[in-house]
Amino acid sequence: MSDTLTQHHDGEDSIRFRLASSPKEAFMGSQHGDRTMNPNDTNRPDPLLASLPDPLLTLVEDQLSNNESAGDEELRSYFIACGLTTEQADRAVQYRPAYATDIYWGNATPIRTGVGLRYNPRSGWLEPA
Repeated sequence: MSDTLTQHHDGEDSIRFRLASSPKEAFMGSQHGDRTMNPNDTNRPDPLLASLPDPLLTLVEDQLSNNESAGDEELRSYFIACGLTTEQADRAVQYRPAYATDIYWGNATPIRTGVGLRYNPRSGWLEPA
């Protein structure tokens, strides 16, 4: 299996994503040296959030990634209204900086796996977040 994933667009140039071969290589190619944005430092799925039903977890991650207009308290209240406990909503909001700054590959996200794969536009690599 190749360490390069290639996605072609109709009639346009291809976009190449290269997987880093080691955590050191990924870190050296990273444009952000900061690894502190993930409140889950166990490198395992988040014990409070990863067990949520998939549609609810997808909603949470979508809001963390894309909702730039709501403040943290408003987002927390929205999560509670959608069915999260207060503790789960508080924990989800702690992930906001990580989801706001990185684009994650598939289900390899900080909440679902503990270590997300993010796209680094500078190097063109997928690397551990």
